[in-house]
Amino acid sequence: VRFLKKVESVLLGYNRFKGNVPTELGWLMELRLLNLTDNRLTGNVPRELCNSRRLNEPLLSGFGCDAILCPLGTFHPDGVATNLGGCRPCPVDIQIDEDGFETSNASPYLGTTKCATADFHVGDVDGDGHLSQREILLLLFFFTQGDHWGHAFRDWMDMTVPSCSLPGVECRNGVDVTSINLKDAVLCSNDEGGNGPSSSCPGLPSEIGLLSKLEVLDLSRAIFLRGSIPTEIGMLKNLKTLDLSYCASMTGTIPSEIGECSSLQSLVLADGGFTGTIPDTIGNLRMLQKLSLGLNSLAGTIPSTIGRMKSVMEILLSRSHLTGTLPTTFGNLSKLENLELYGNELVGSIPSQLGQCLMLKRIDLFNNKLNGTLPIELVNIGLLQIFHLKTNQLSGTLPQGMGTMPLLSWFDASSNQLTGTVPDTFGHNHMLKDLRLGGNK
Repeated sequence: VRFLKKVESVLLGYNRFKGNVPTELGWLMELRLLNLTDNRLTGNVPRELCNSRRLNEPLLSGFGCDAILCPLGTFHPDGVATNLGGCRPCPVDIQIDEDGFETSNASPYLGTTKCATADFHVGDVDGDGHLSQREILLLLFFFTQGDHWGHAFRDWMDMTVPSCSLPGVECRNGVDVTSINLKDAVLCSNDEGGNGPSSSCPGLPSEIGLLSKLEVLDLSRAIFLRGSIPTEIGMLKNLKTLDLSYCASMTGTIPSEIGECSSLQSLVLADGGFTGTIPDTIGNLRMLQKLSLGLNSLAGTIPSTIGRMKSVMEILLSRSHLTGTLPTTFGNLSKLENLELYGNELVGSIPSQLGQCLMLKRIDLFNNKLNGTLPIELVNIGLLQIFHLKTNQLSGTLPQGMGTMPLLSWFDASSNQLTGTVPDTFGHNHMLKDLRLGGNK
């Protein structure tokens, strides 16, 4: 072995080699990668390997000899200590075999990958059996290629830096992590310049749900972030803001568990790759003020349970491939100010109950397949400023009172099947700046 001076990799794991690890391996000055895990090697890892400046970096500097092989009596799923946890003790369980001799299940070899009496918790770096806030943040770092986030976030890898001192993290009383804002980090990039996506990026770890005091999770504009929203998100009972907007590489459905985030005030998932339906449990978010799911590949209808969100002020579901009719339960949303549903496949009539939403300032139903007549009840919305109905299949005449809406400044009902005359009241509305009715009958 000593004569193989140009060798850079020795990959001999998962075989049945016996004996000690050769000291001569430490003489290979160009050796960068060594894998001897899951063999039948005994003894100790030679000091020559442990002192190497190049081998298995950066793990060797953090875990020493354990980054070469887990010592006797310990285990790790990879056979070596990694960034997701060090080698764990394998408890000794003395038993008597059929011949009356004592046997032990403790790992008798270096680099053992399994232990019958102990579980390995991913991310449990210190091996105490549970995940601390700092360990969960480290998981997030490694699951999203943290070494490429950018120089400003280097401290995330250093476990001596406390959670509350990390860039992008805020705490209450210097103890509980309450906010994670990484919109300035380049998540899941293949290099620090953010020039392309990484091919190996698991995305959000499910353990994020263990940050019980978390109020803000903002990973917006992480265009390379992959994976899906973990169902464990529902464990975050104090979460107020979840912003994954412009995360175009994320996939999967919106988990029904999102409805268990009882403190949620802002749910922003716009311009992503999410699929599936809007879960009925969305109606459980009684504190929600902003719902933004537009520009996704959703399917199905707008759930009627949306009418339970009594605090909601903005519903933004445009260009999301939604079908079905407009729920009559919209009429229950007394605080609703902005309703944007344009660019879907919605059918049926505009429910008269929408006229009960007296705080509405903007209604945008452009480019759907809505039919029927305009409900007279809509003229009751005295704060309405923008009303966009272009490219639908609406019929009948314009309600006479439409032109008397005091703040209406922009009304577009072009490219429909409207008939009759334009009410004279539009001519007396001094707030109206733009009236578009072309392409009707």
